[in-house]
Amino acid sequence: MGCGGGRSYLPFPYPTTPAPAPAERQQSTKDILKTRLAEGEITVEEYLEMLRVLEGDTSPRPQKKTSHIRMP
Repeated sequence: MGCGGGRSYLPFPYPTTPAPAPAERQQSTKDILKTRLAEGEITVEEYLEMLRVLEGDTSPRPQKKTSHIRMP
């Protein structure tokens, strides 16, 4: 009798995830934010807010009261 159509049995789990990149190629989250800011993907305000969250400061910030309506 055959044993499964030619498939071989591996006695250990086959790796399903790729090996991590070498440390010199991995970017920190702060480096990624700096790159996004430099490329114009996010504003300075967005950068500062995201950086604040990454550093663990989750306290609410007071919102600026600005209006898009110009007064004469």
